[in-house]
Amino acid sequence: MLTSAAILVYFARSGTRDNLWVTVIAPALSFLAFVVVAYLTLDNYDVLLGGAGGVARWLLLGIPLIFVAGLVRGTQKPTINYAAEIL
Repeated sequence: MLTSAAILVYFARSGTRDNLWVTVIAPALSFLAFVVVAYLTLDNYDVLLGGAGGVARWLLLGIPLIFVAGLVRGTQKPTINYAAEIL
């Protein structure tokens, strides 16, 4: 979903309108399809994990926590000086 949204935002900001299907319609349709898939996944989450109600709910909380942990880790990662690496 994030990638589809990013594509829409990129083409909206850049003003590129070469091919309407590639720049607007296909990314919008893929975003909507991913929204439907995400809804169905969350709605049937217990069924996907075999009916384990309590455990499934705790595992569901792990998804945003891991996402936030990745964002925090990405900001703490030291920058790499690629010019110094080559020498």
